[in-house]
Amino acid sequence: MKKWGISFLLIALLVAQFPVSSYAIGFFKYGYPPDAVVTPQGPAPMQTLKVKVTGKKEATPMIIWVQTDGPNWKATWEGGSEITDTTGSGVSAVPNKKRTDFILDMSVYAPDLMEDSKHNEFTKSEIKSFGISDMKWISANSYTPAITGEDPEFQVGTLTANIKVYTGYDDEDKLIYNDKPEF
Repeated sequence: MKKWGISFLLIALLVAQFPVSSYAIGFFKYGYPPDAVVTPQGPAPMQTLKVKVTGKKEATPMIIWVQTDGPNWKATWEGGSEITDTTGSGVSAVPNKKRTDFILDMSVYAPDLMEDSKHNEFTKSEIKSFGISDMKWISANSYTPAITGEDPEFQVGTLTANIKVYTGYDDEDKLIYNDKPEF
């Protein structure tokens, strides 16, 4: 019995002298963020650590116009397509301006790297759940928001946005290239 007591005491002293580092500490180079939530609390065989992370990335969804064999144009985007008529003719033919409404999966555009409040970095693959926190239109000549002055429609924390835009051209919107004056 005395041997067990001495062995136990030696093991306890060794553990106290050389503590076993936690695997999770490797992810927190700058320390644990103050808002981290550990579940379940206290000693447990398995715990979950939830940390709020943020990141920014510019989403670049596209609507691609292709002229069909006839006088029409086909707009294709993530999850759908639509046909519209032509404005102009010959080399001046362009797709008519058309409203396009679709639901965009924003998980494709999630930042590859995100940070917690202590600037510890996490890759997208390390994050179990994420969602949109803010979204604004980017100024571009390729589209016009269908509802002027409003941001894209989305719910905070979700991964989809309701996109409503006009693409294509009105007759008066056409840009003329390579038009040299006559002498």
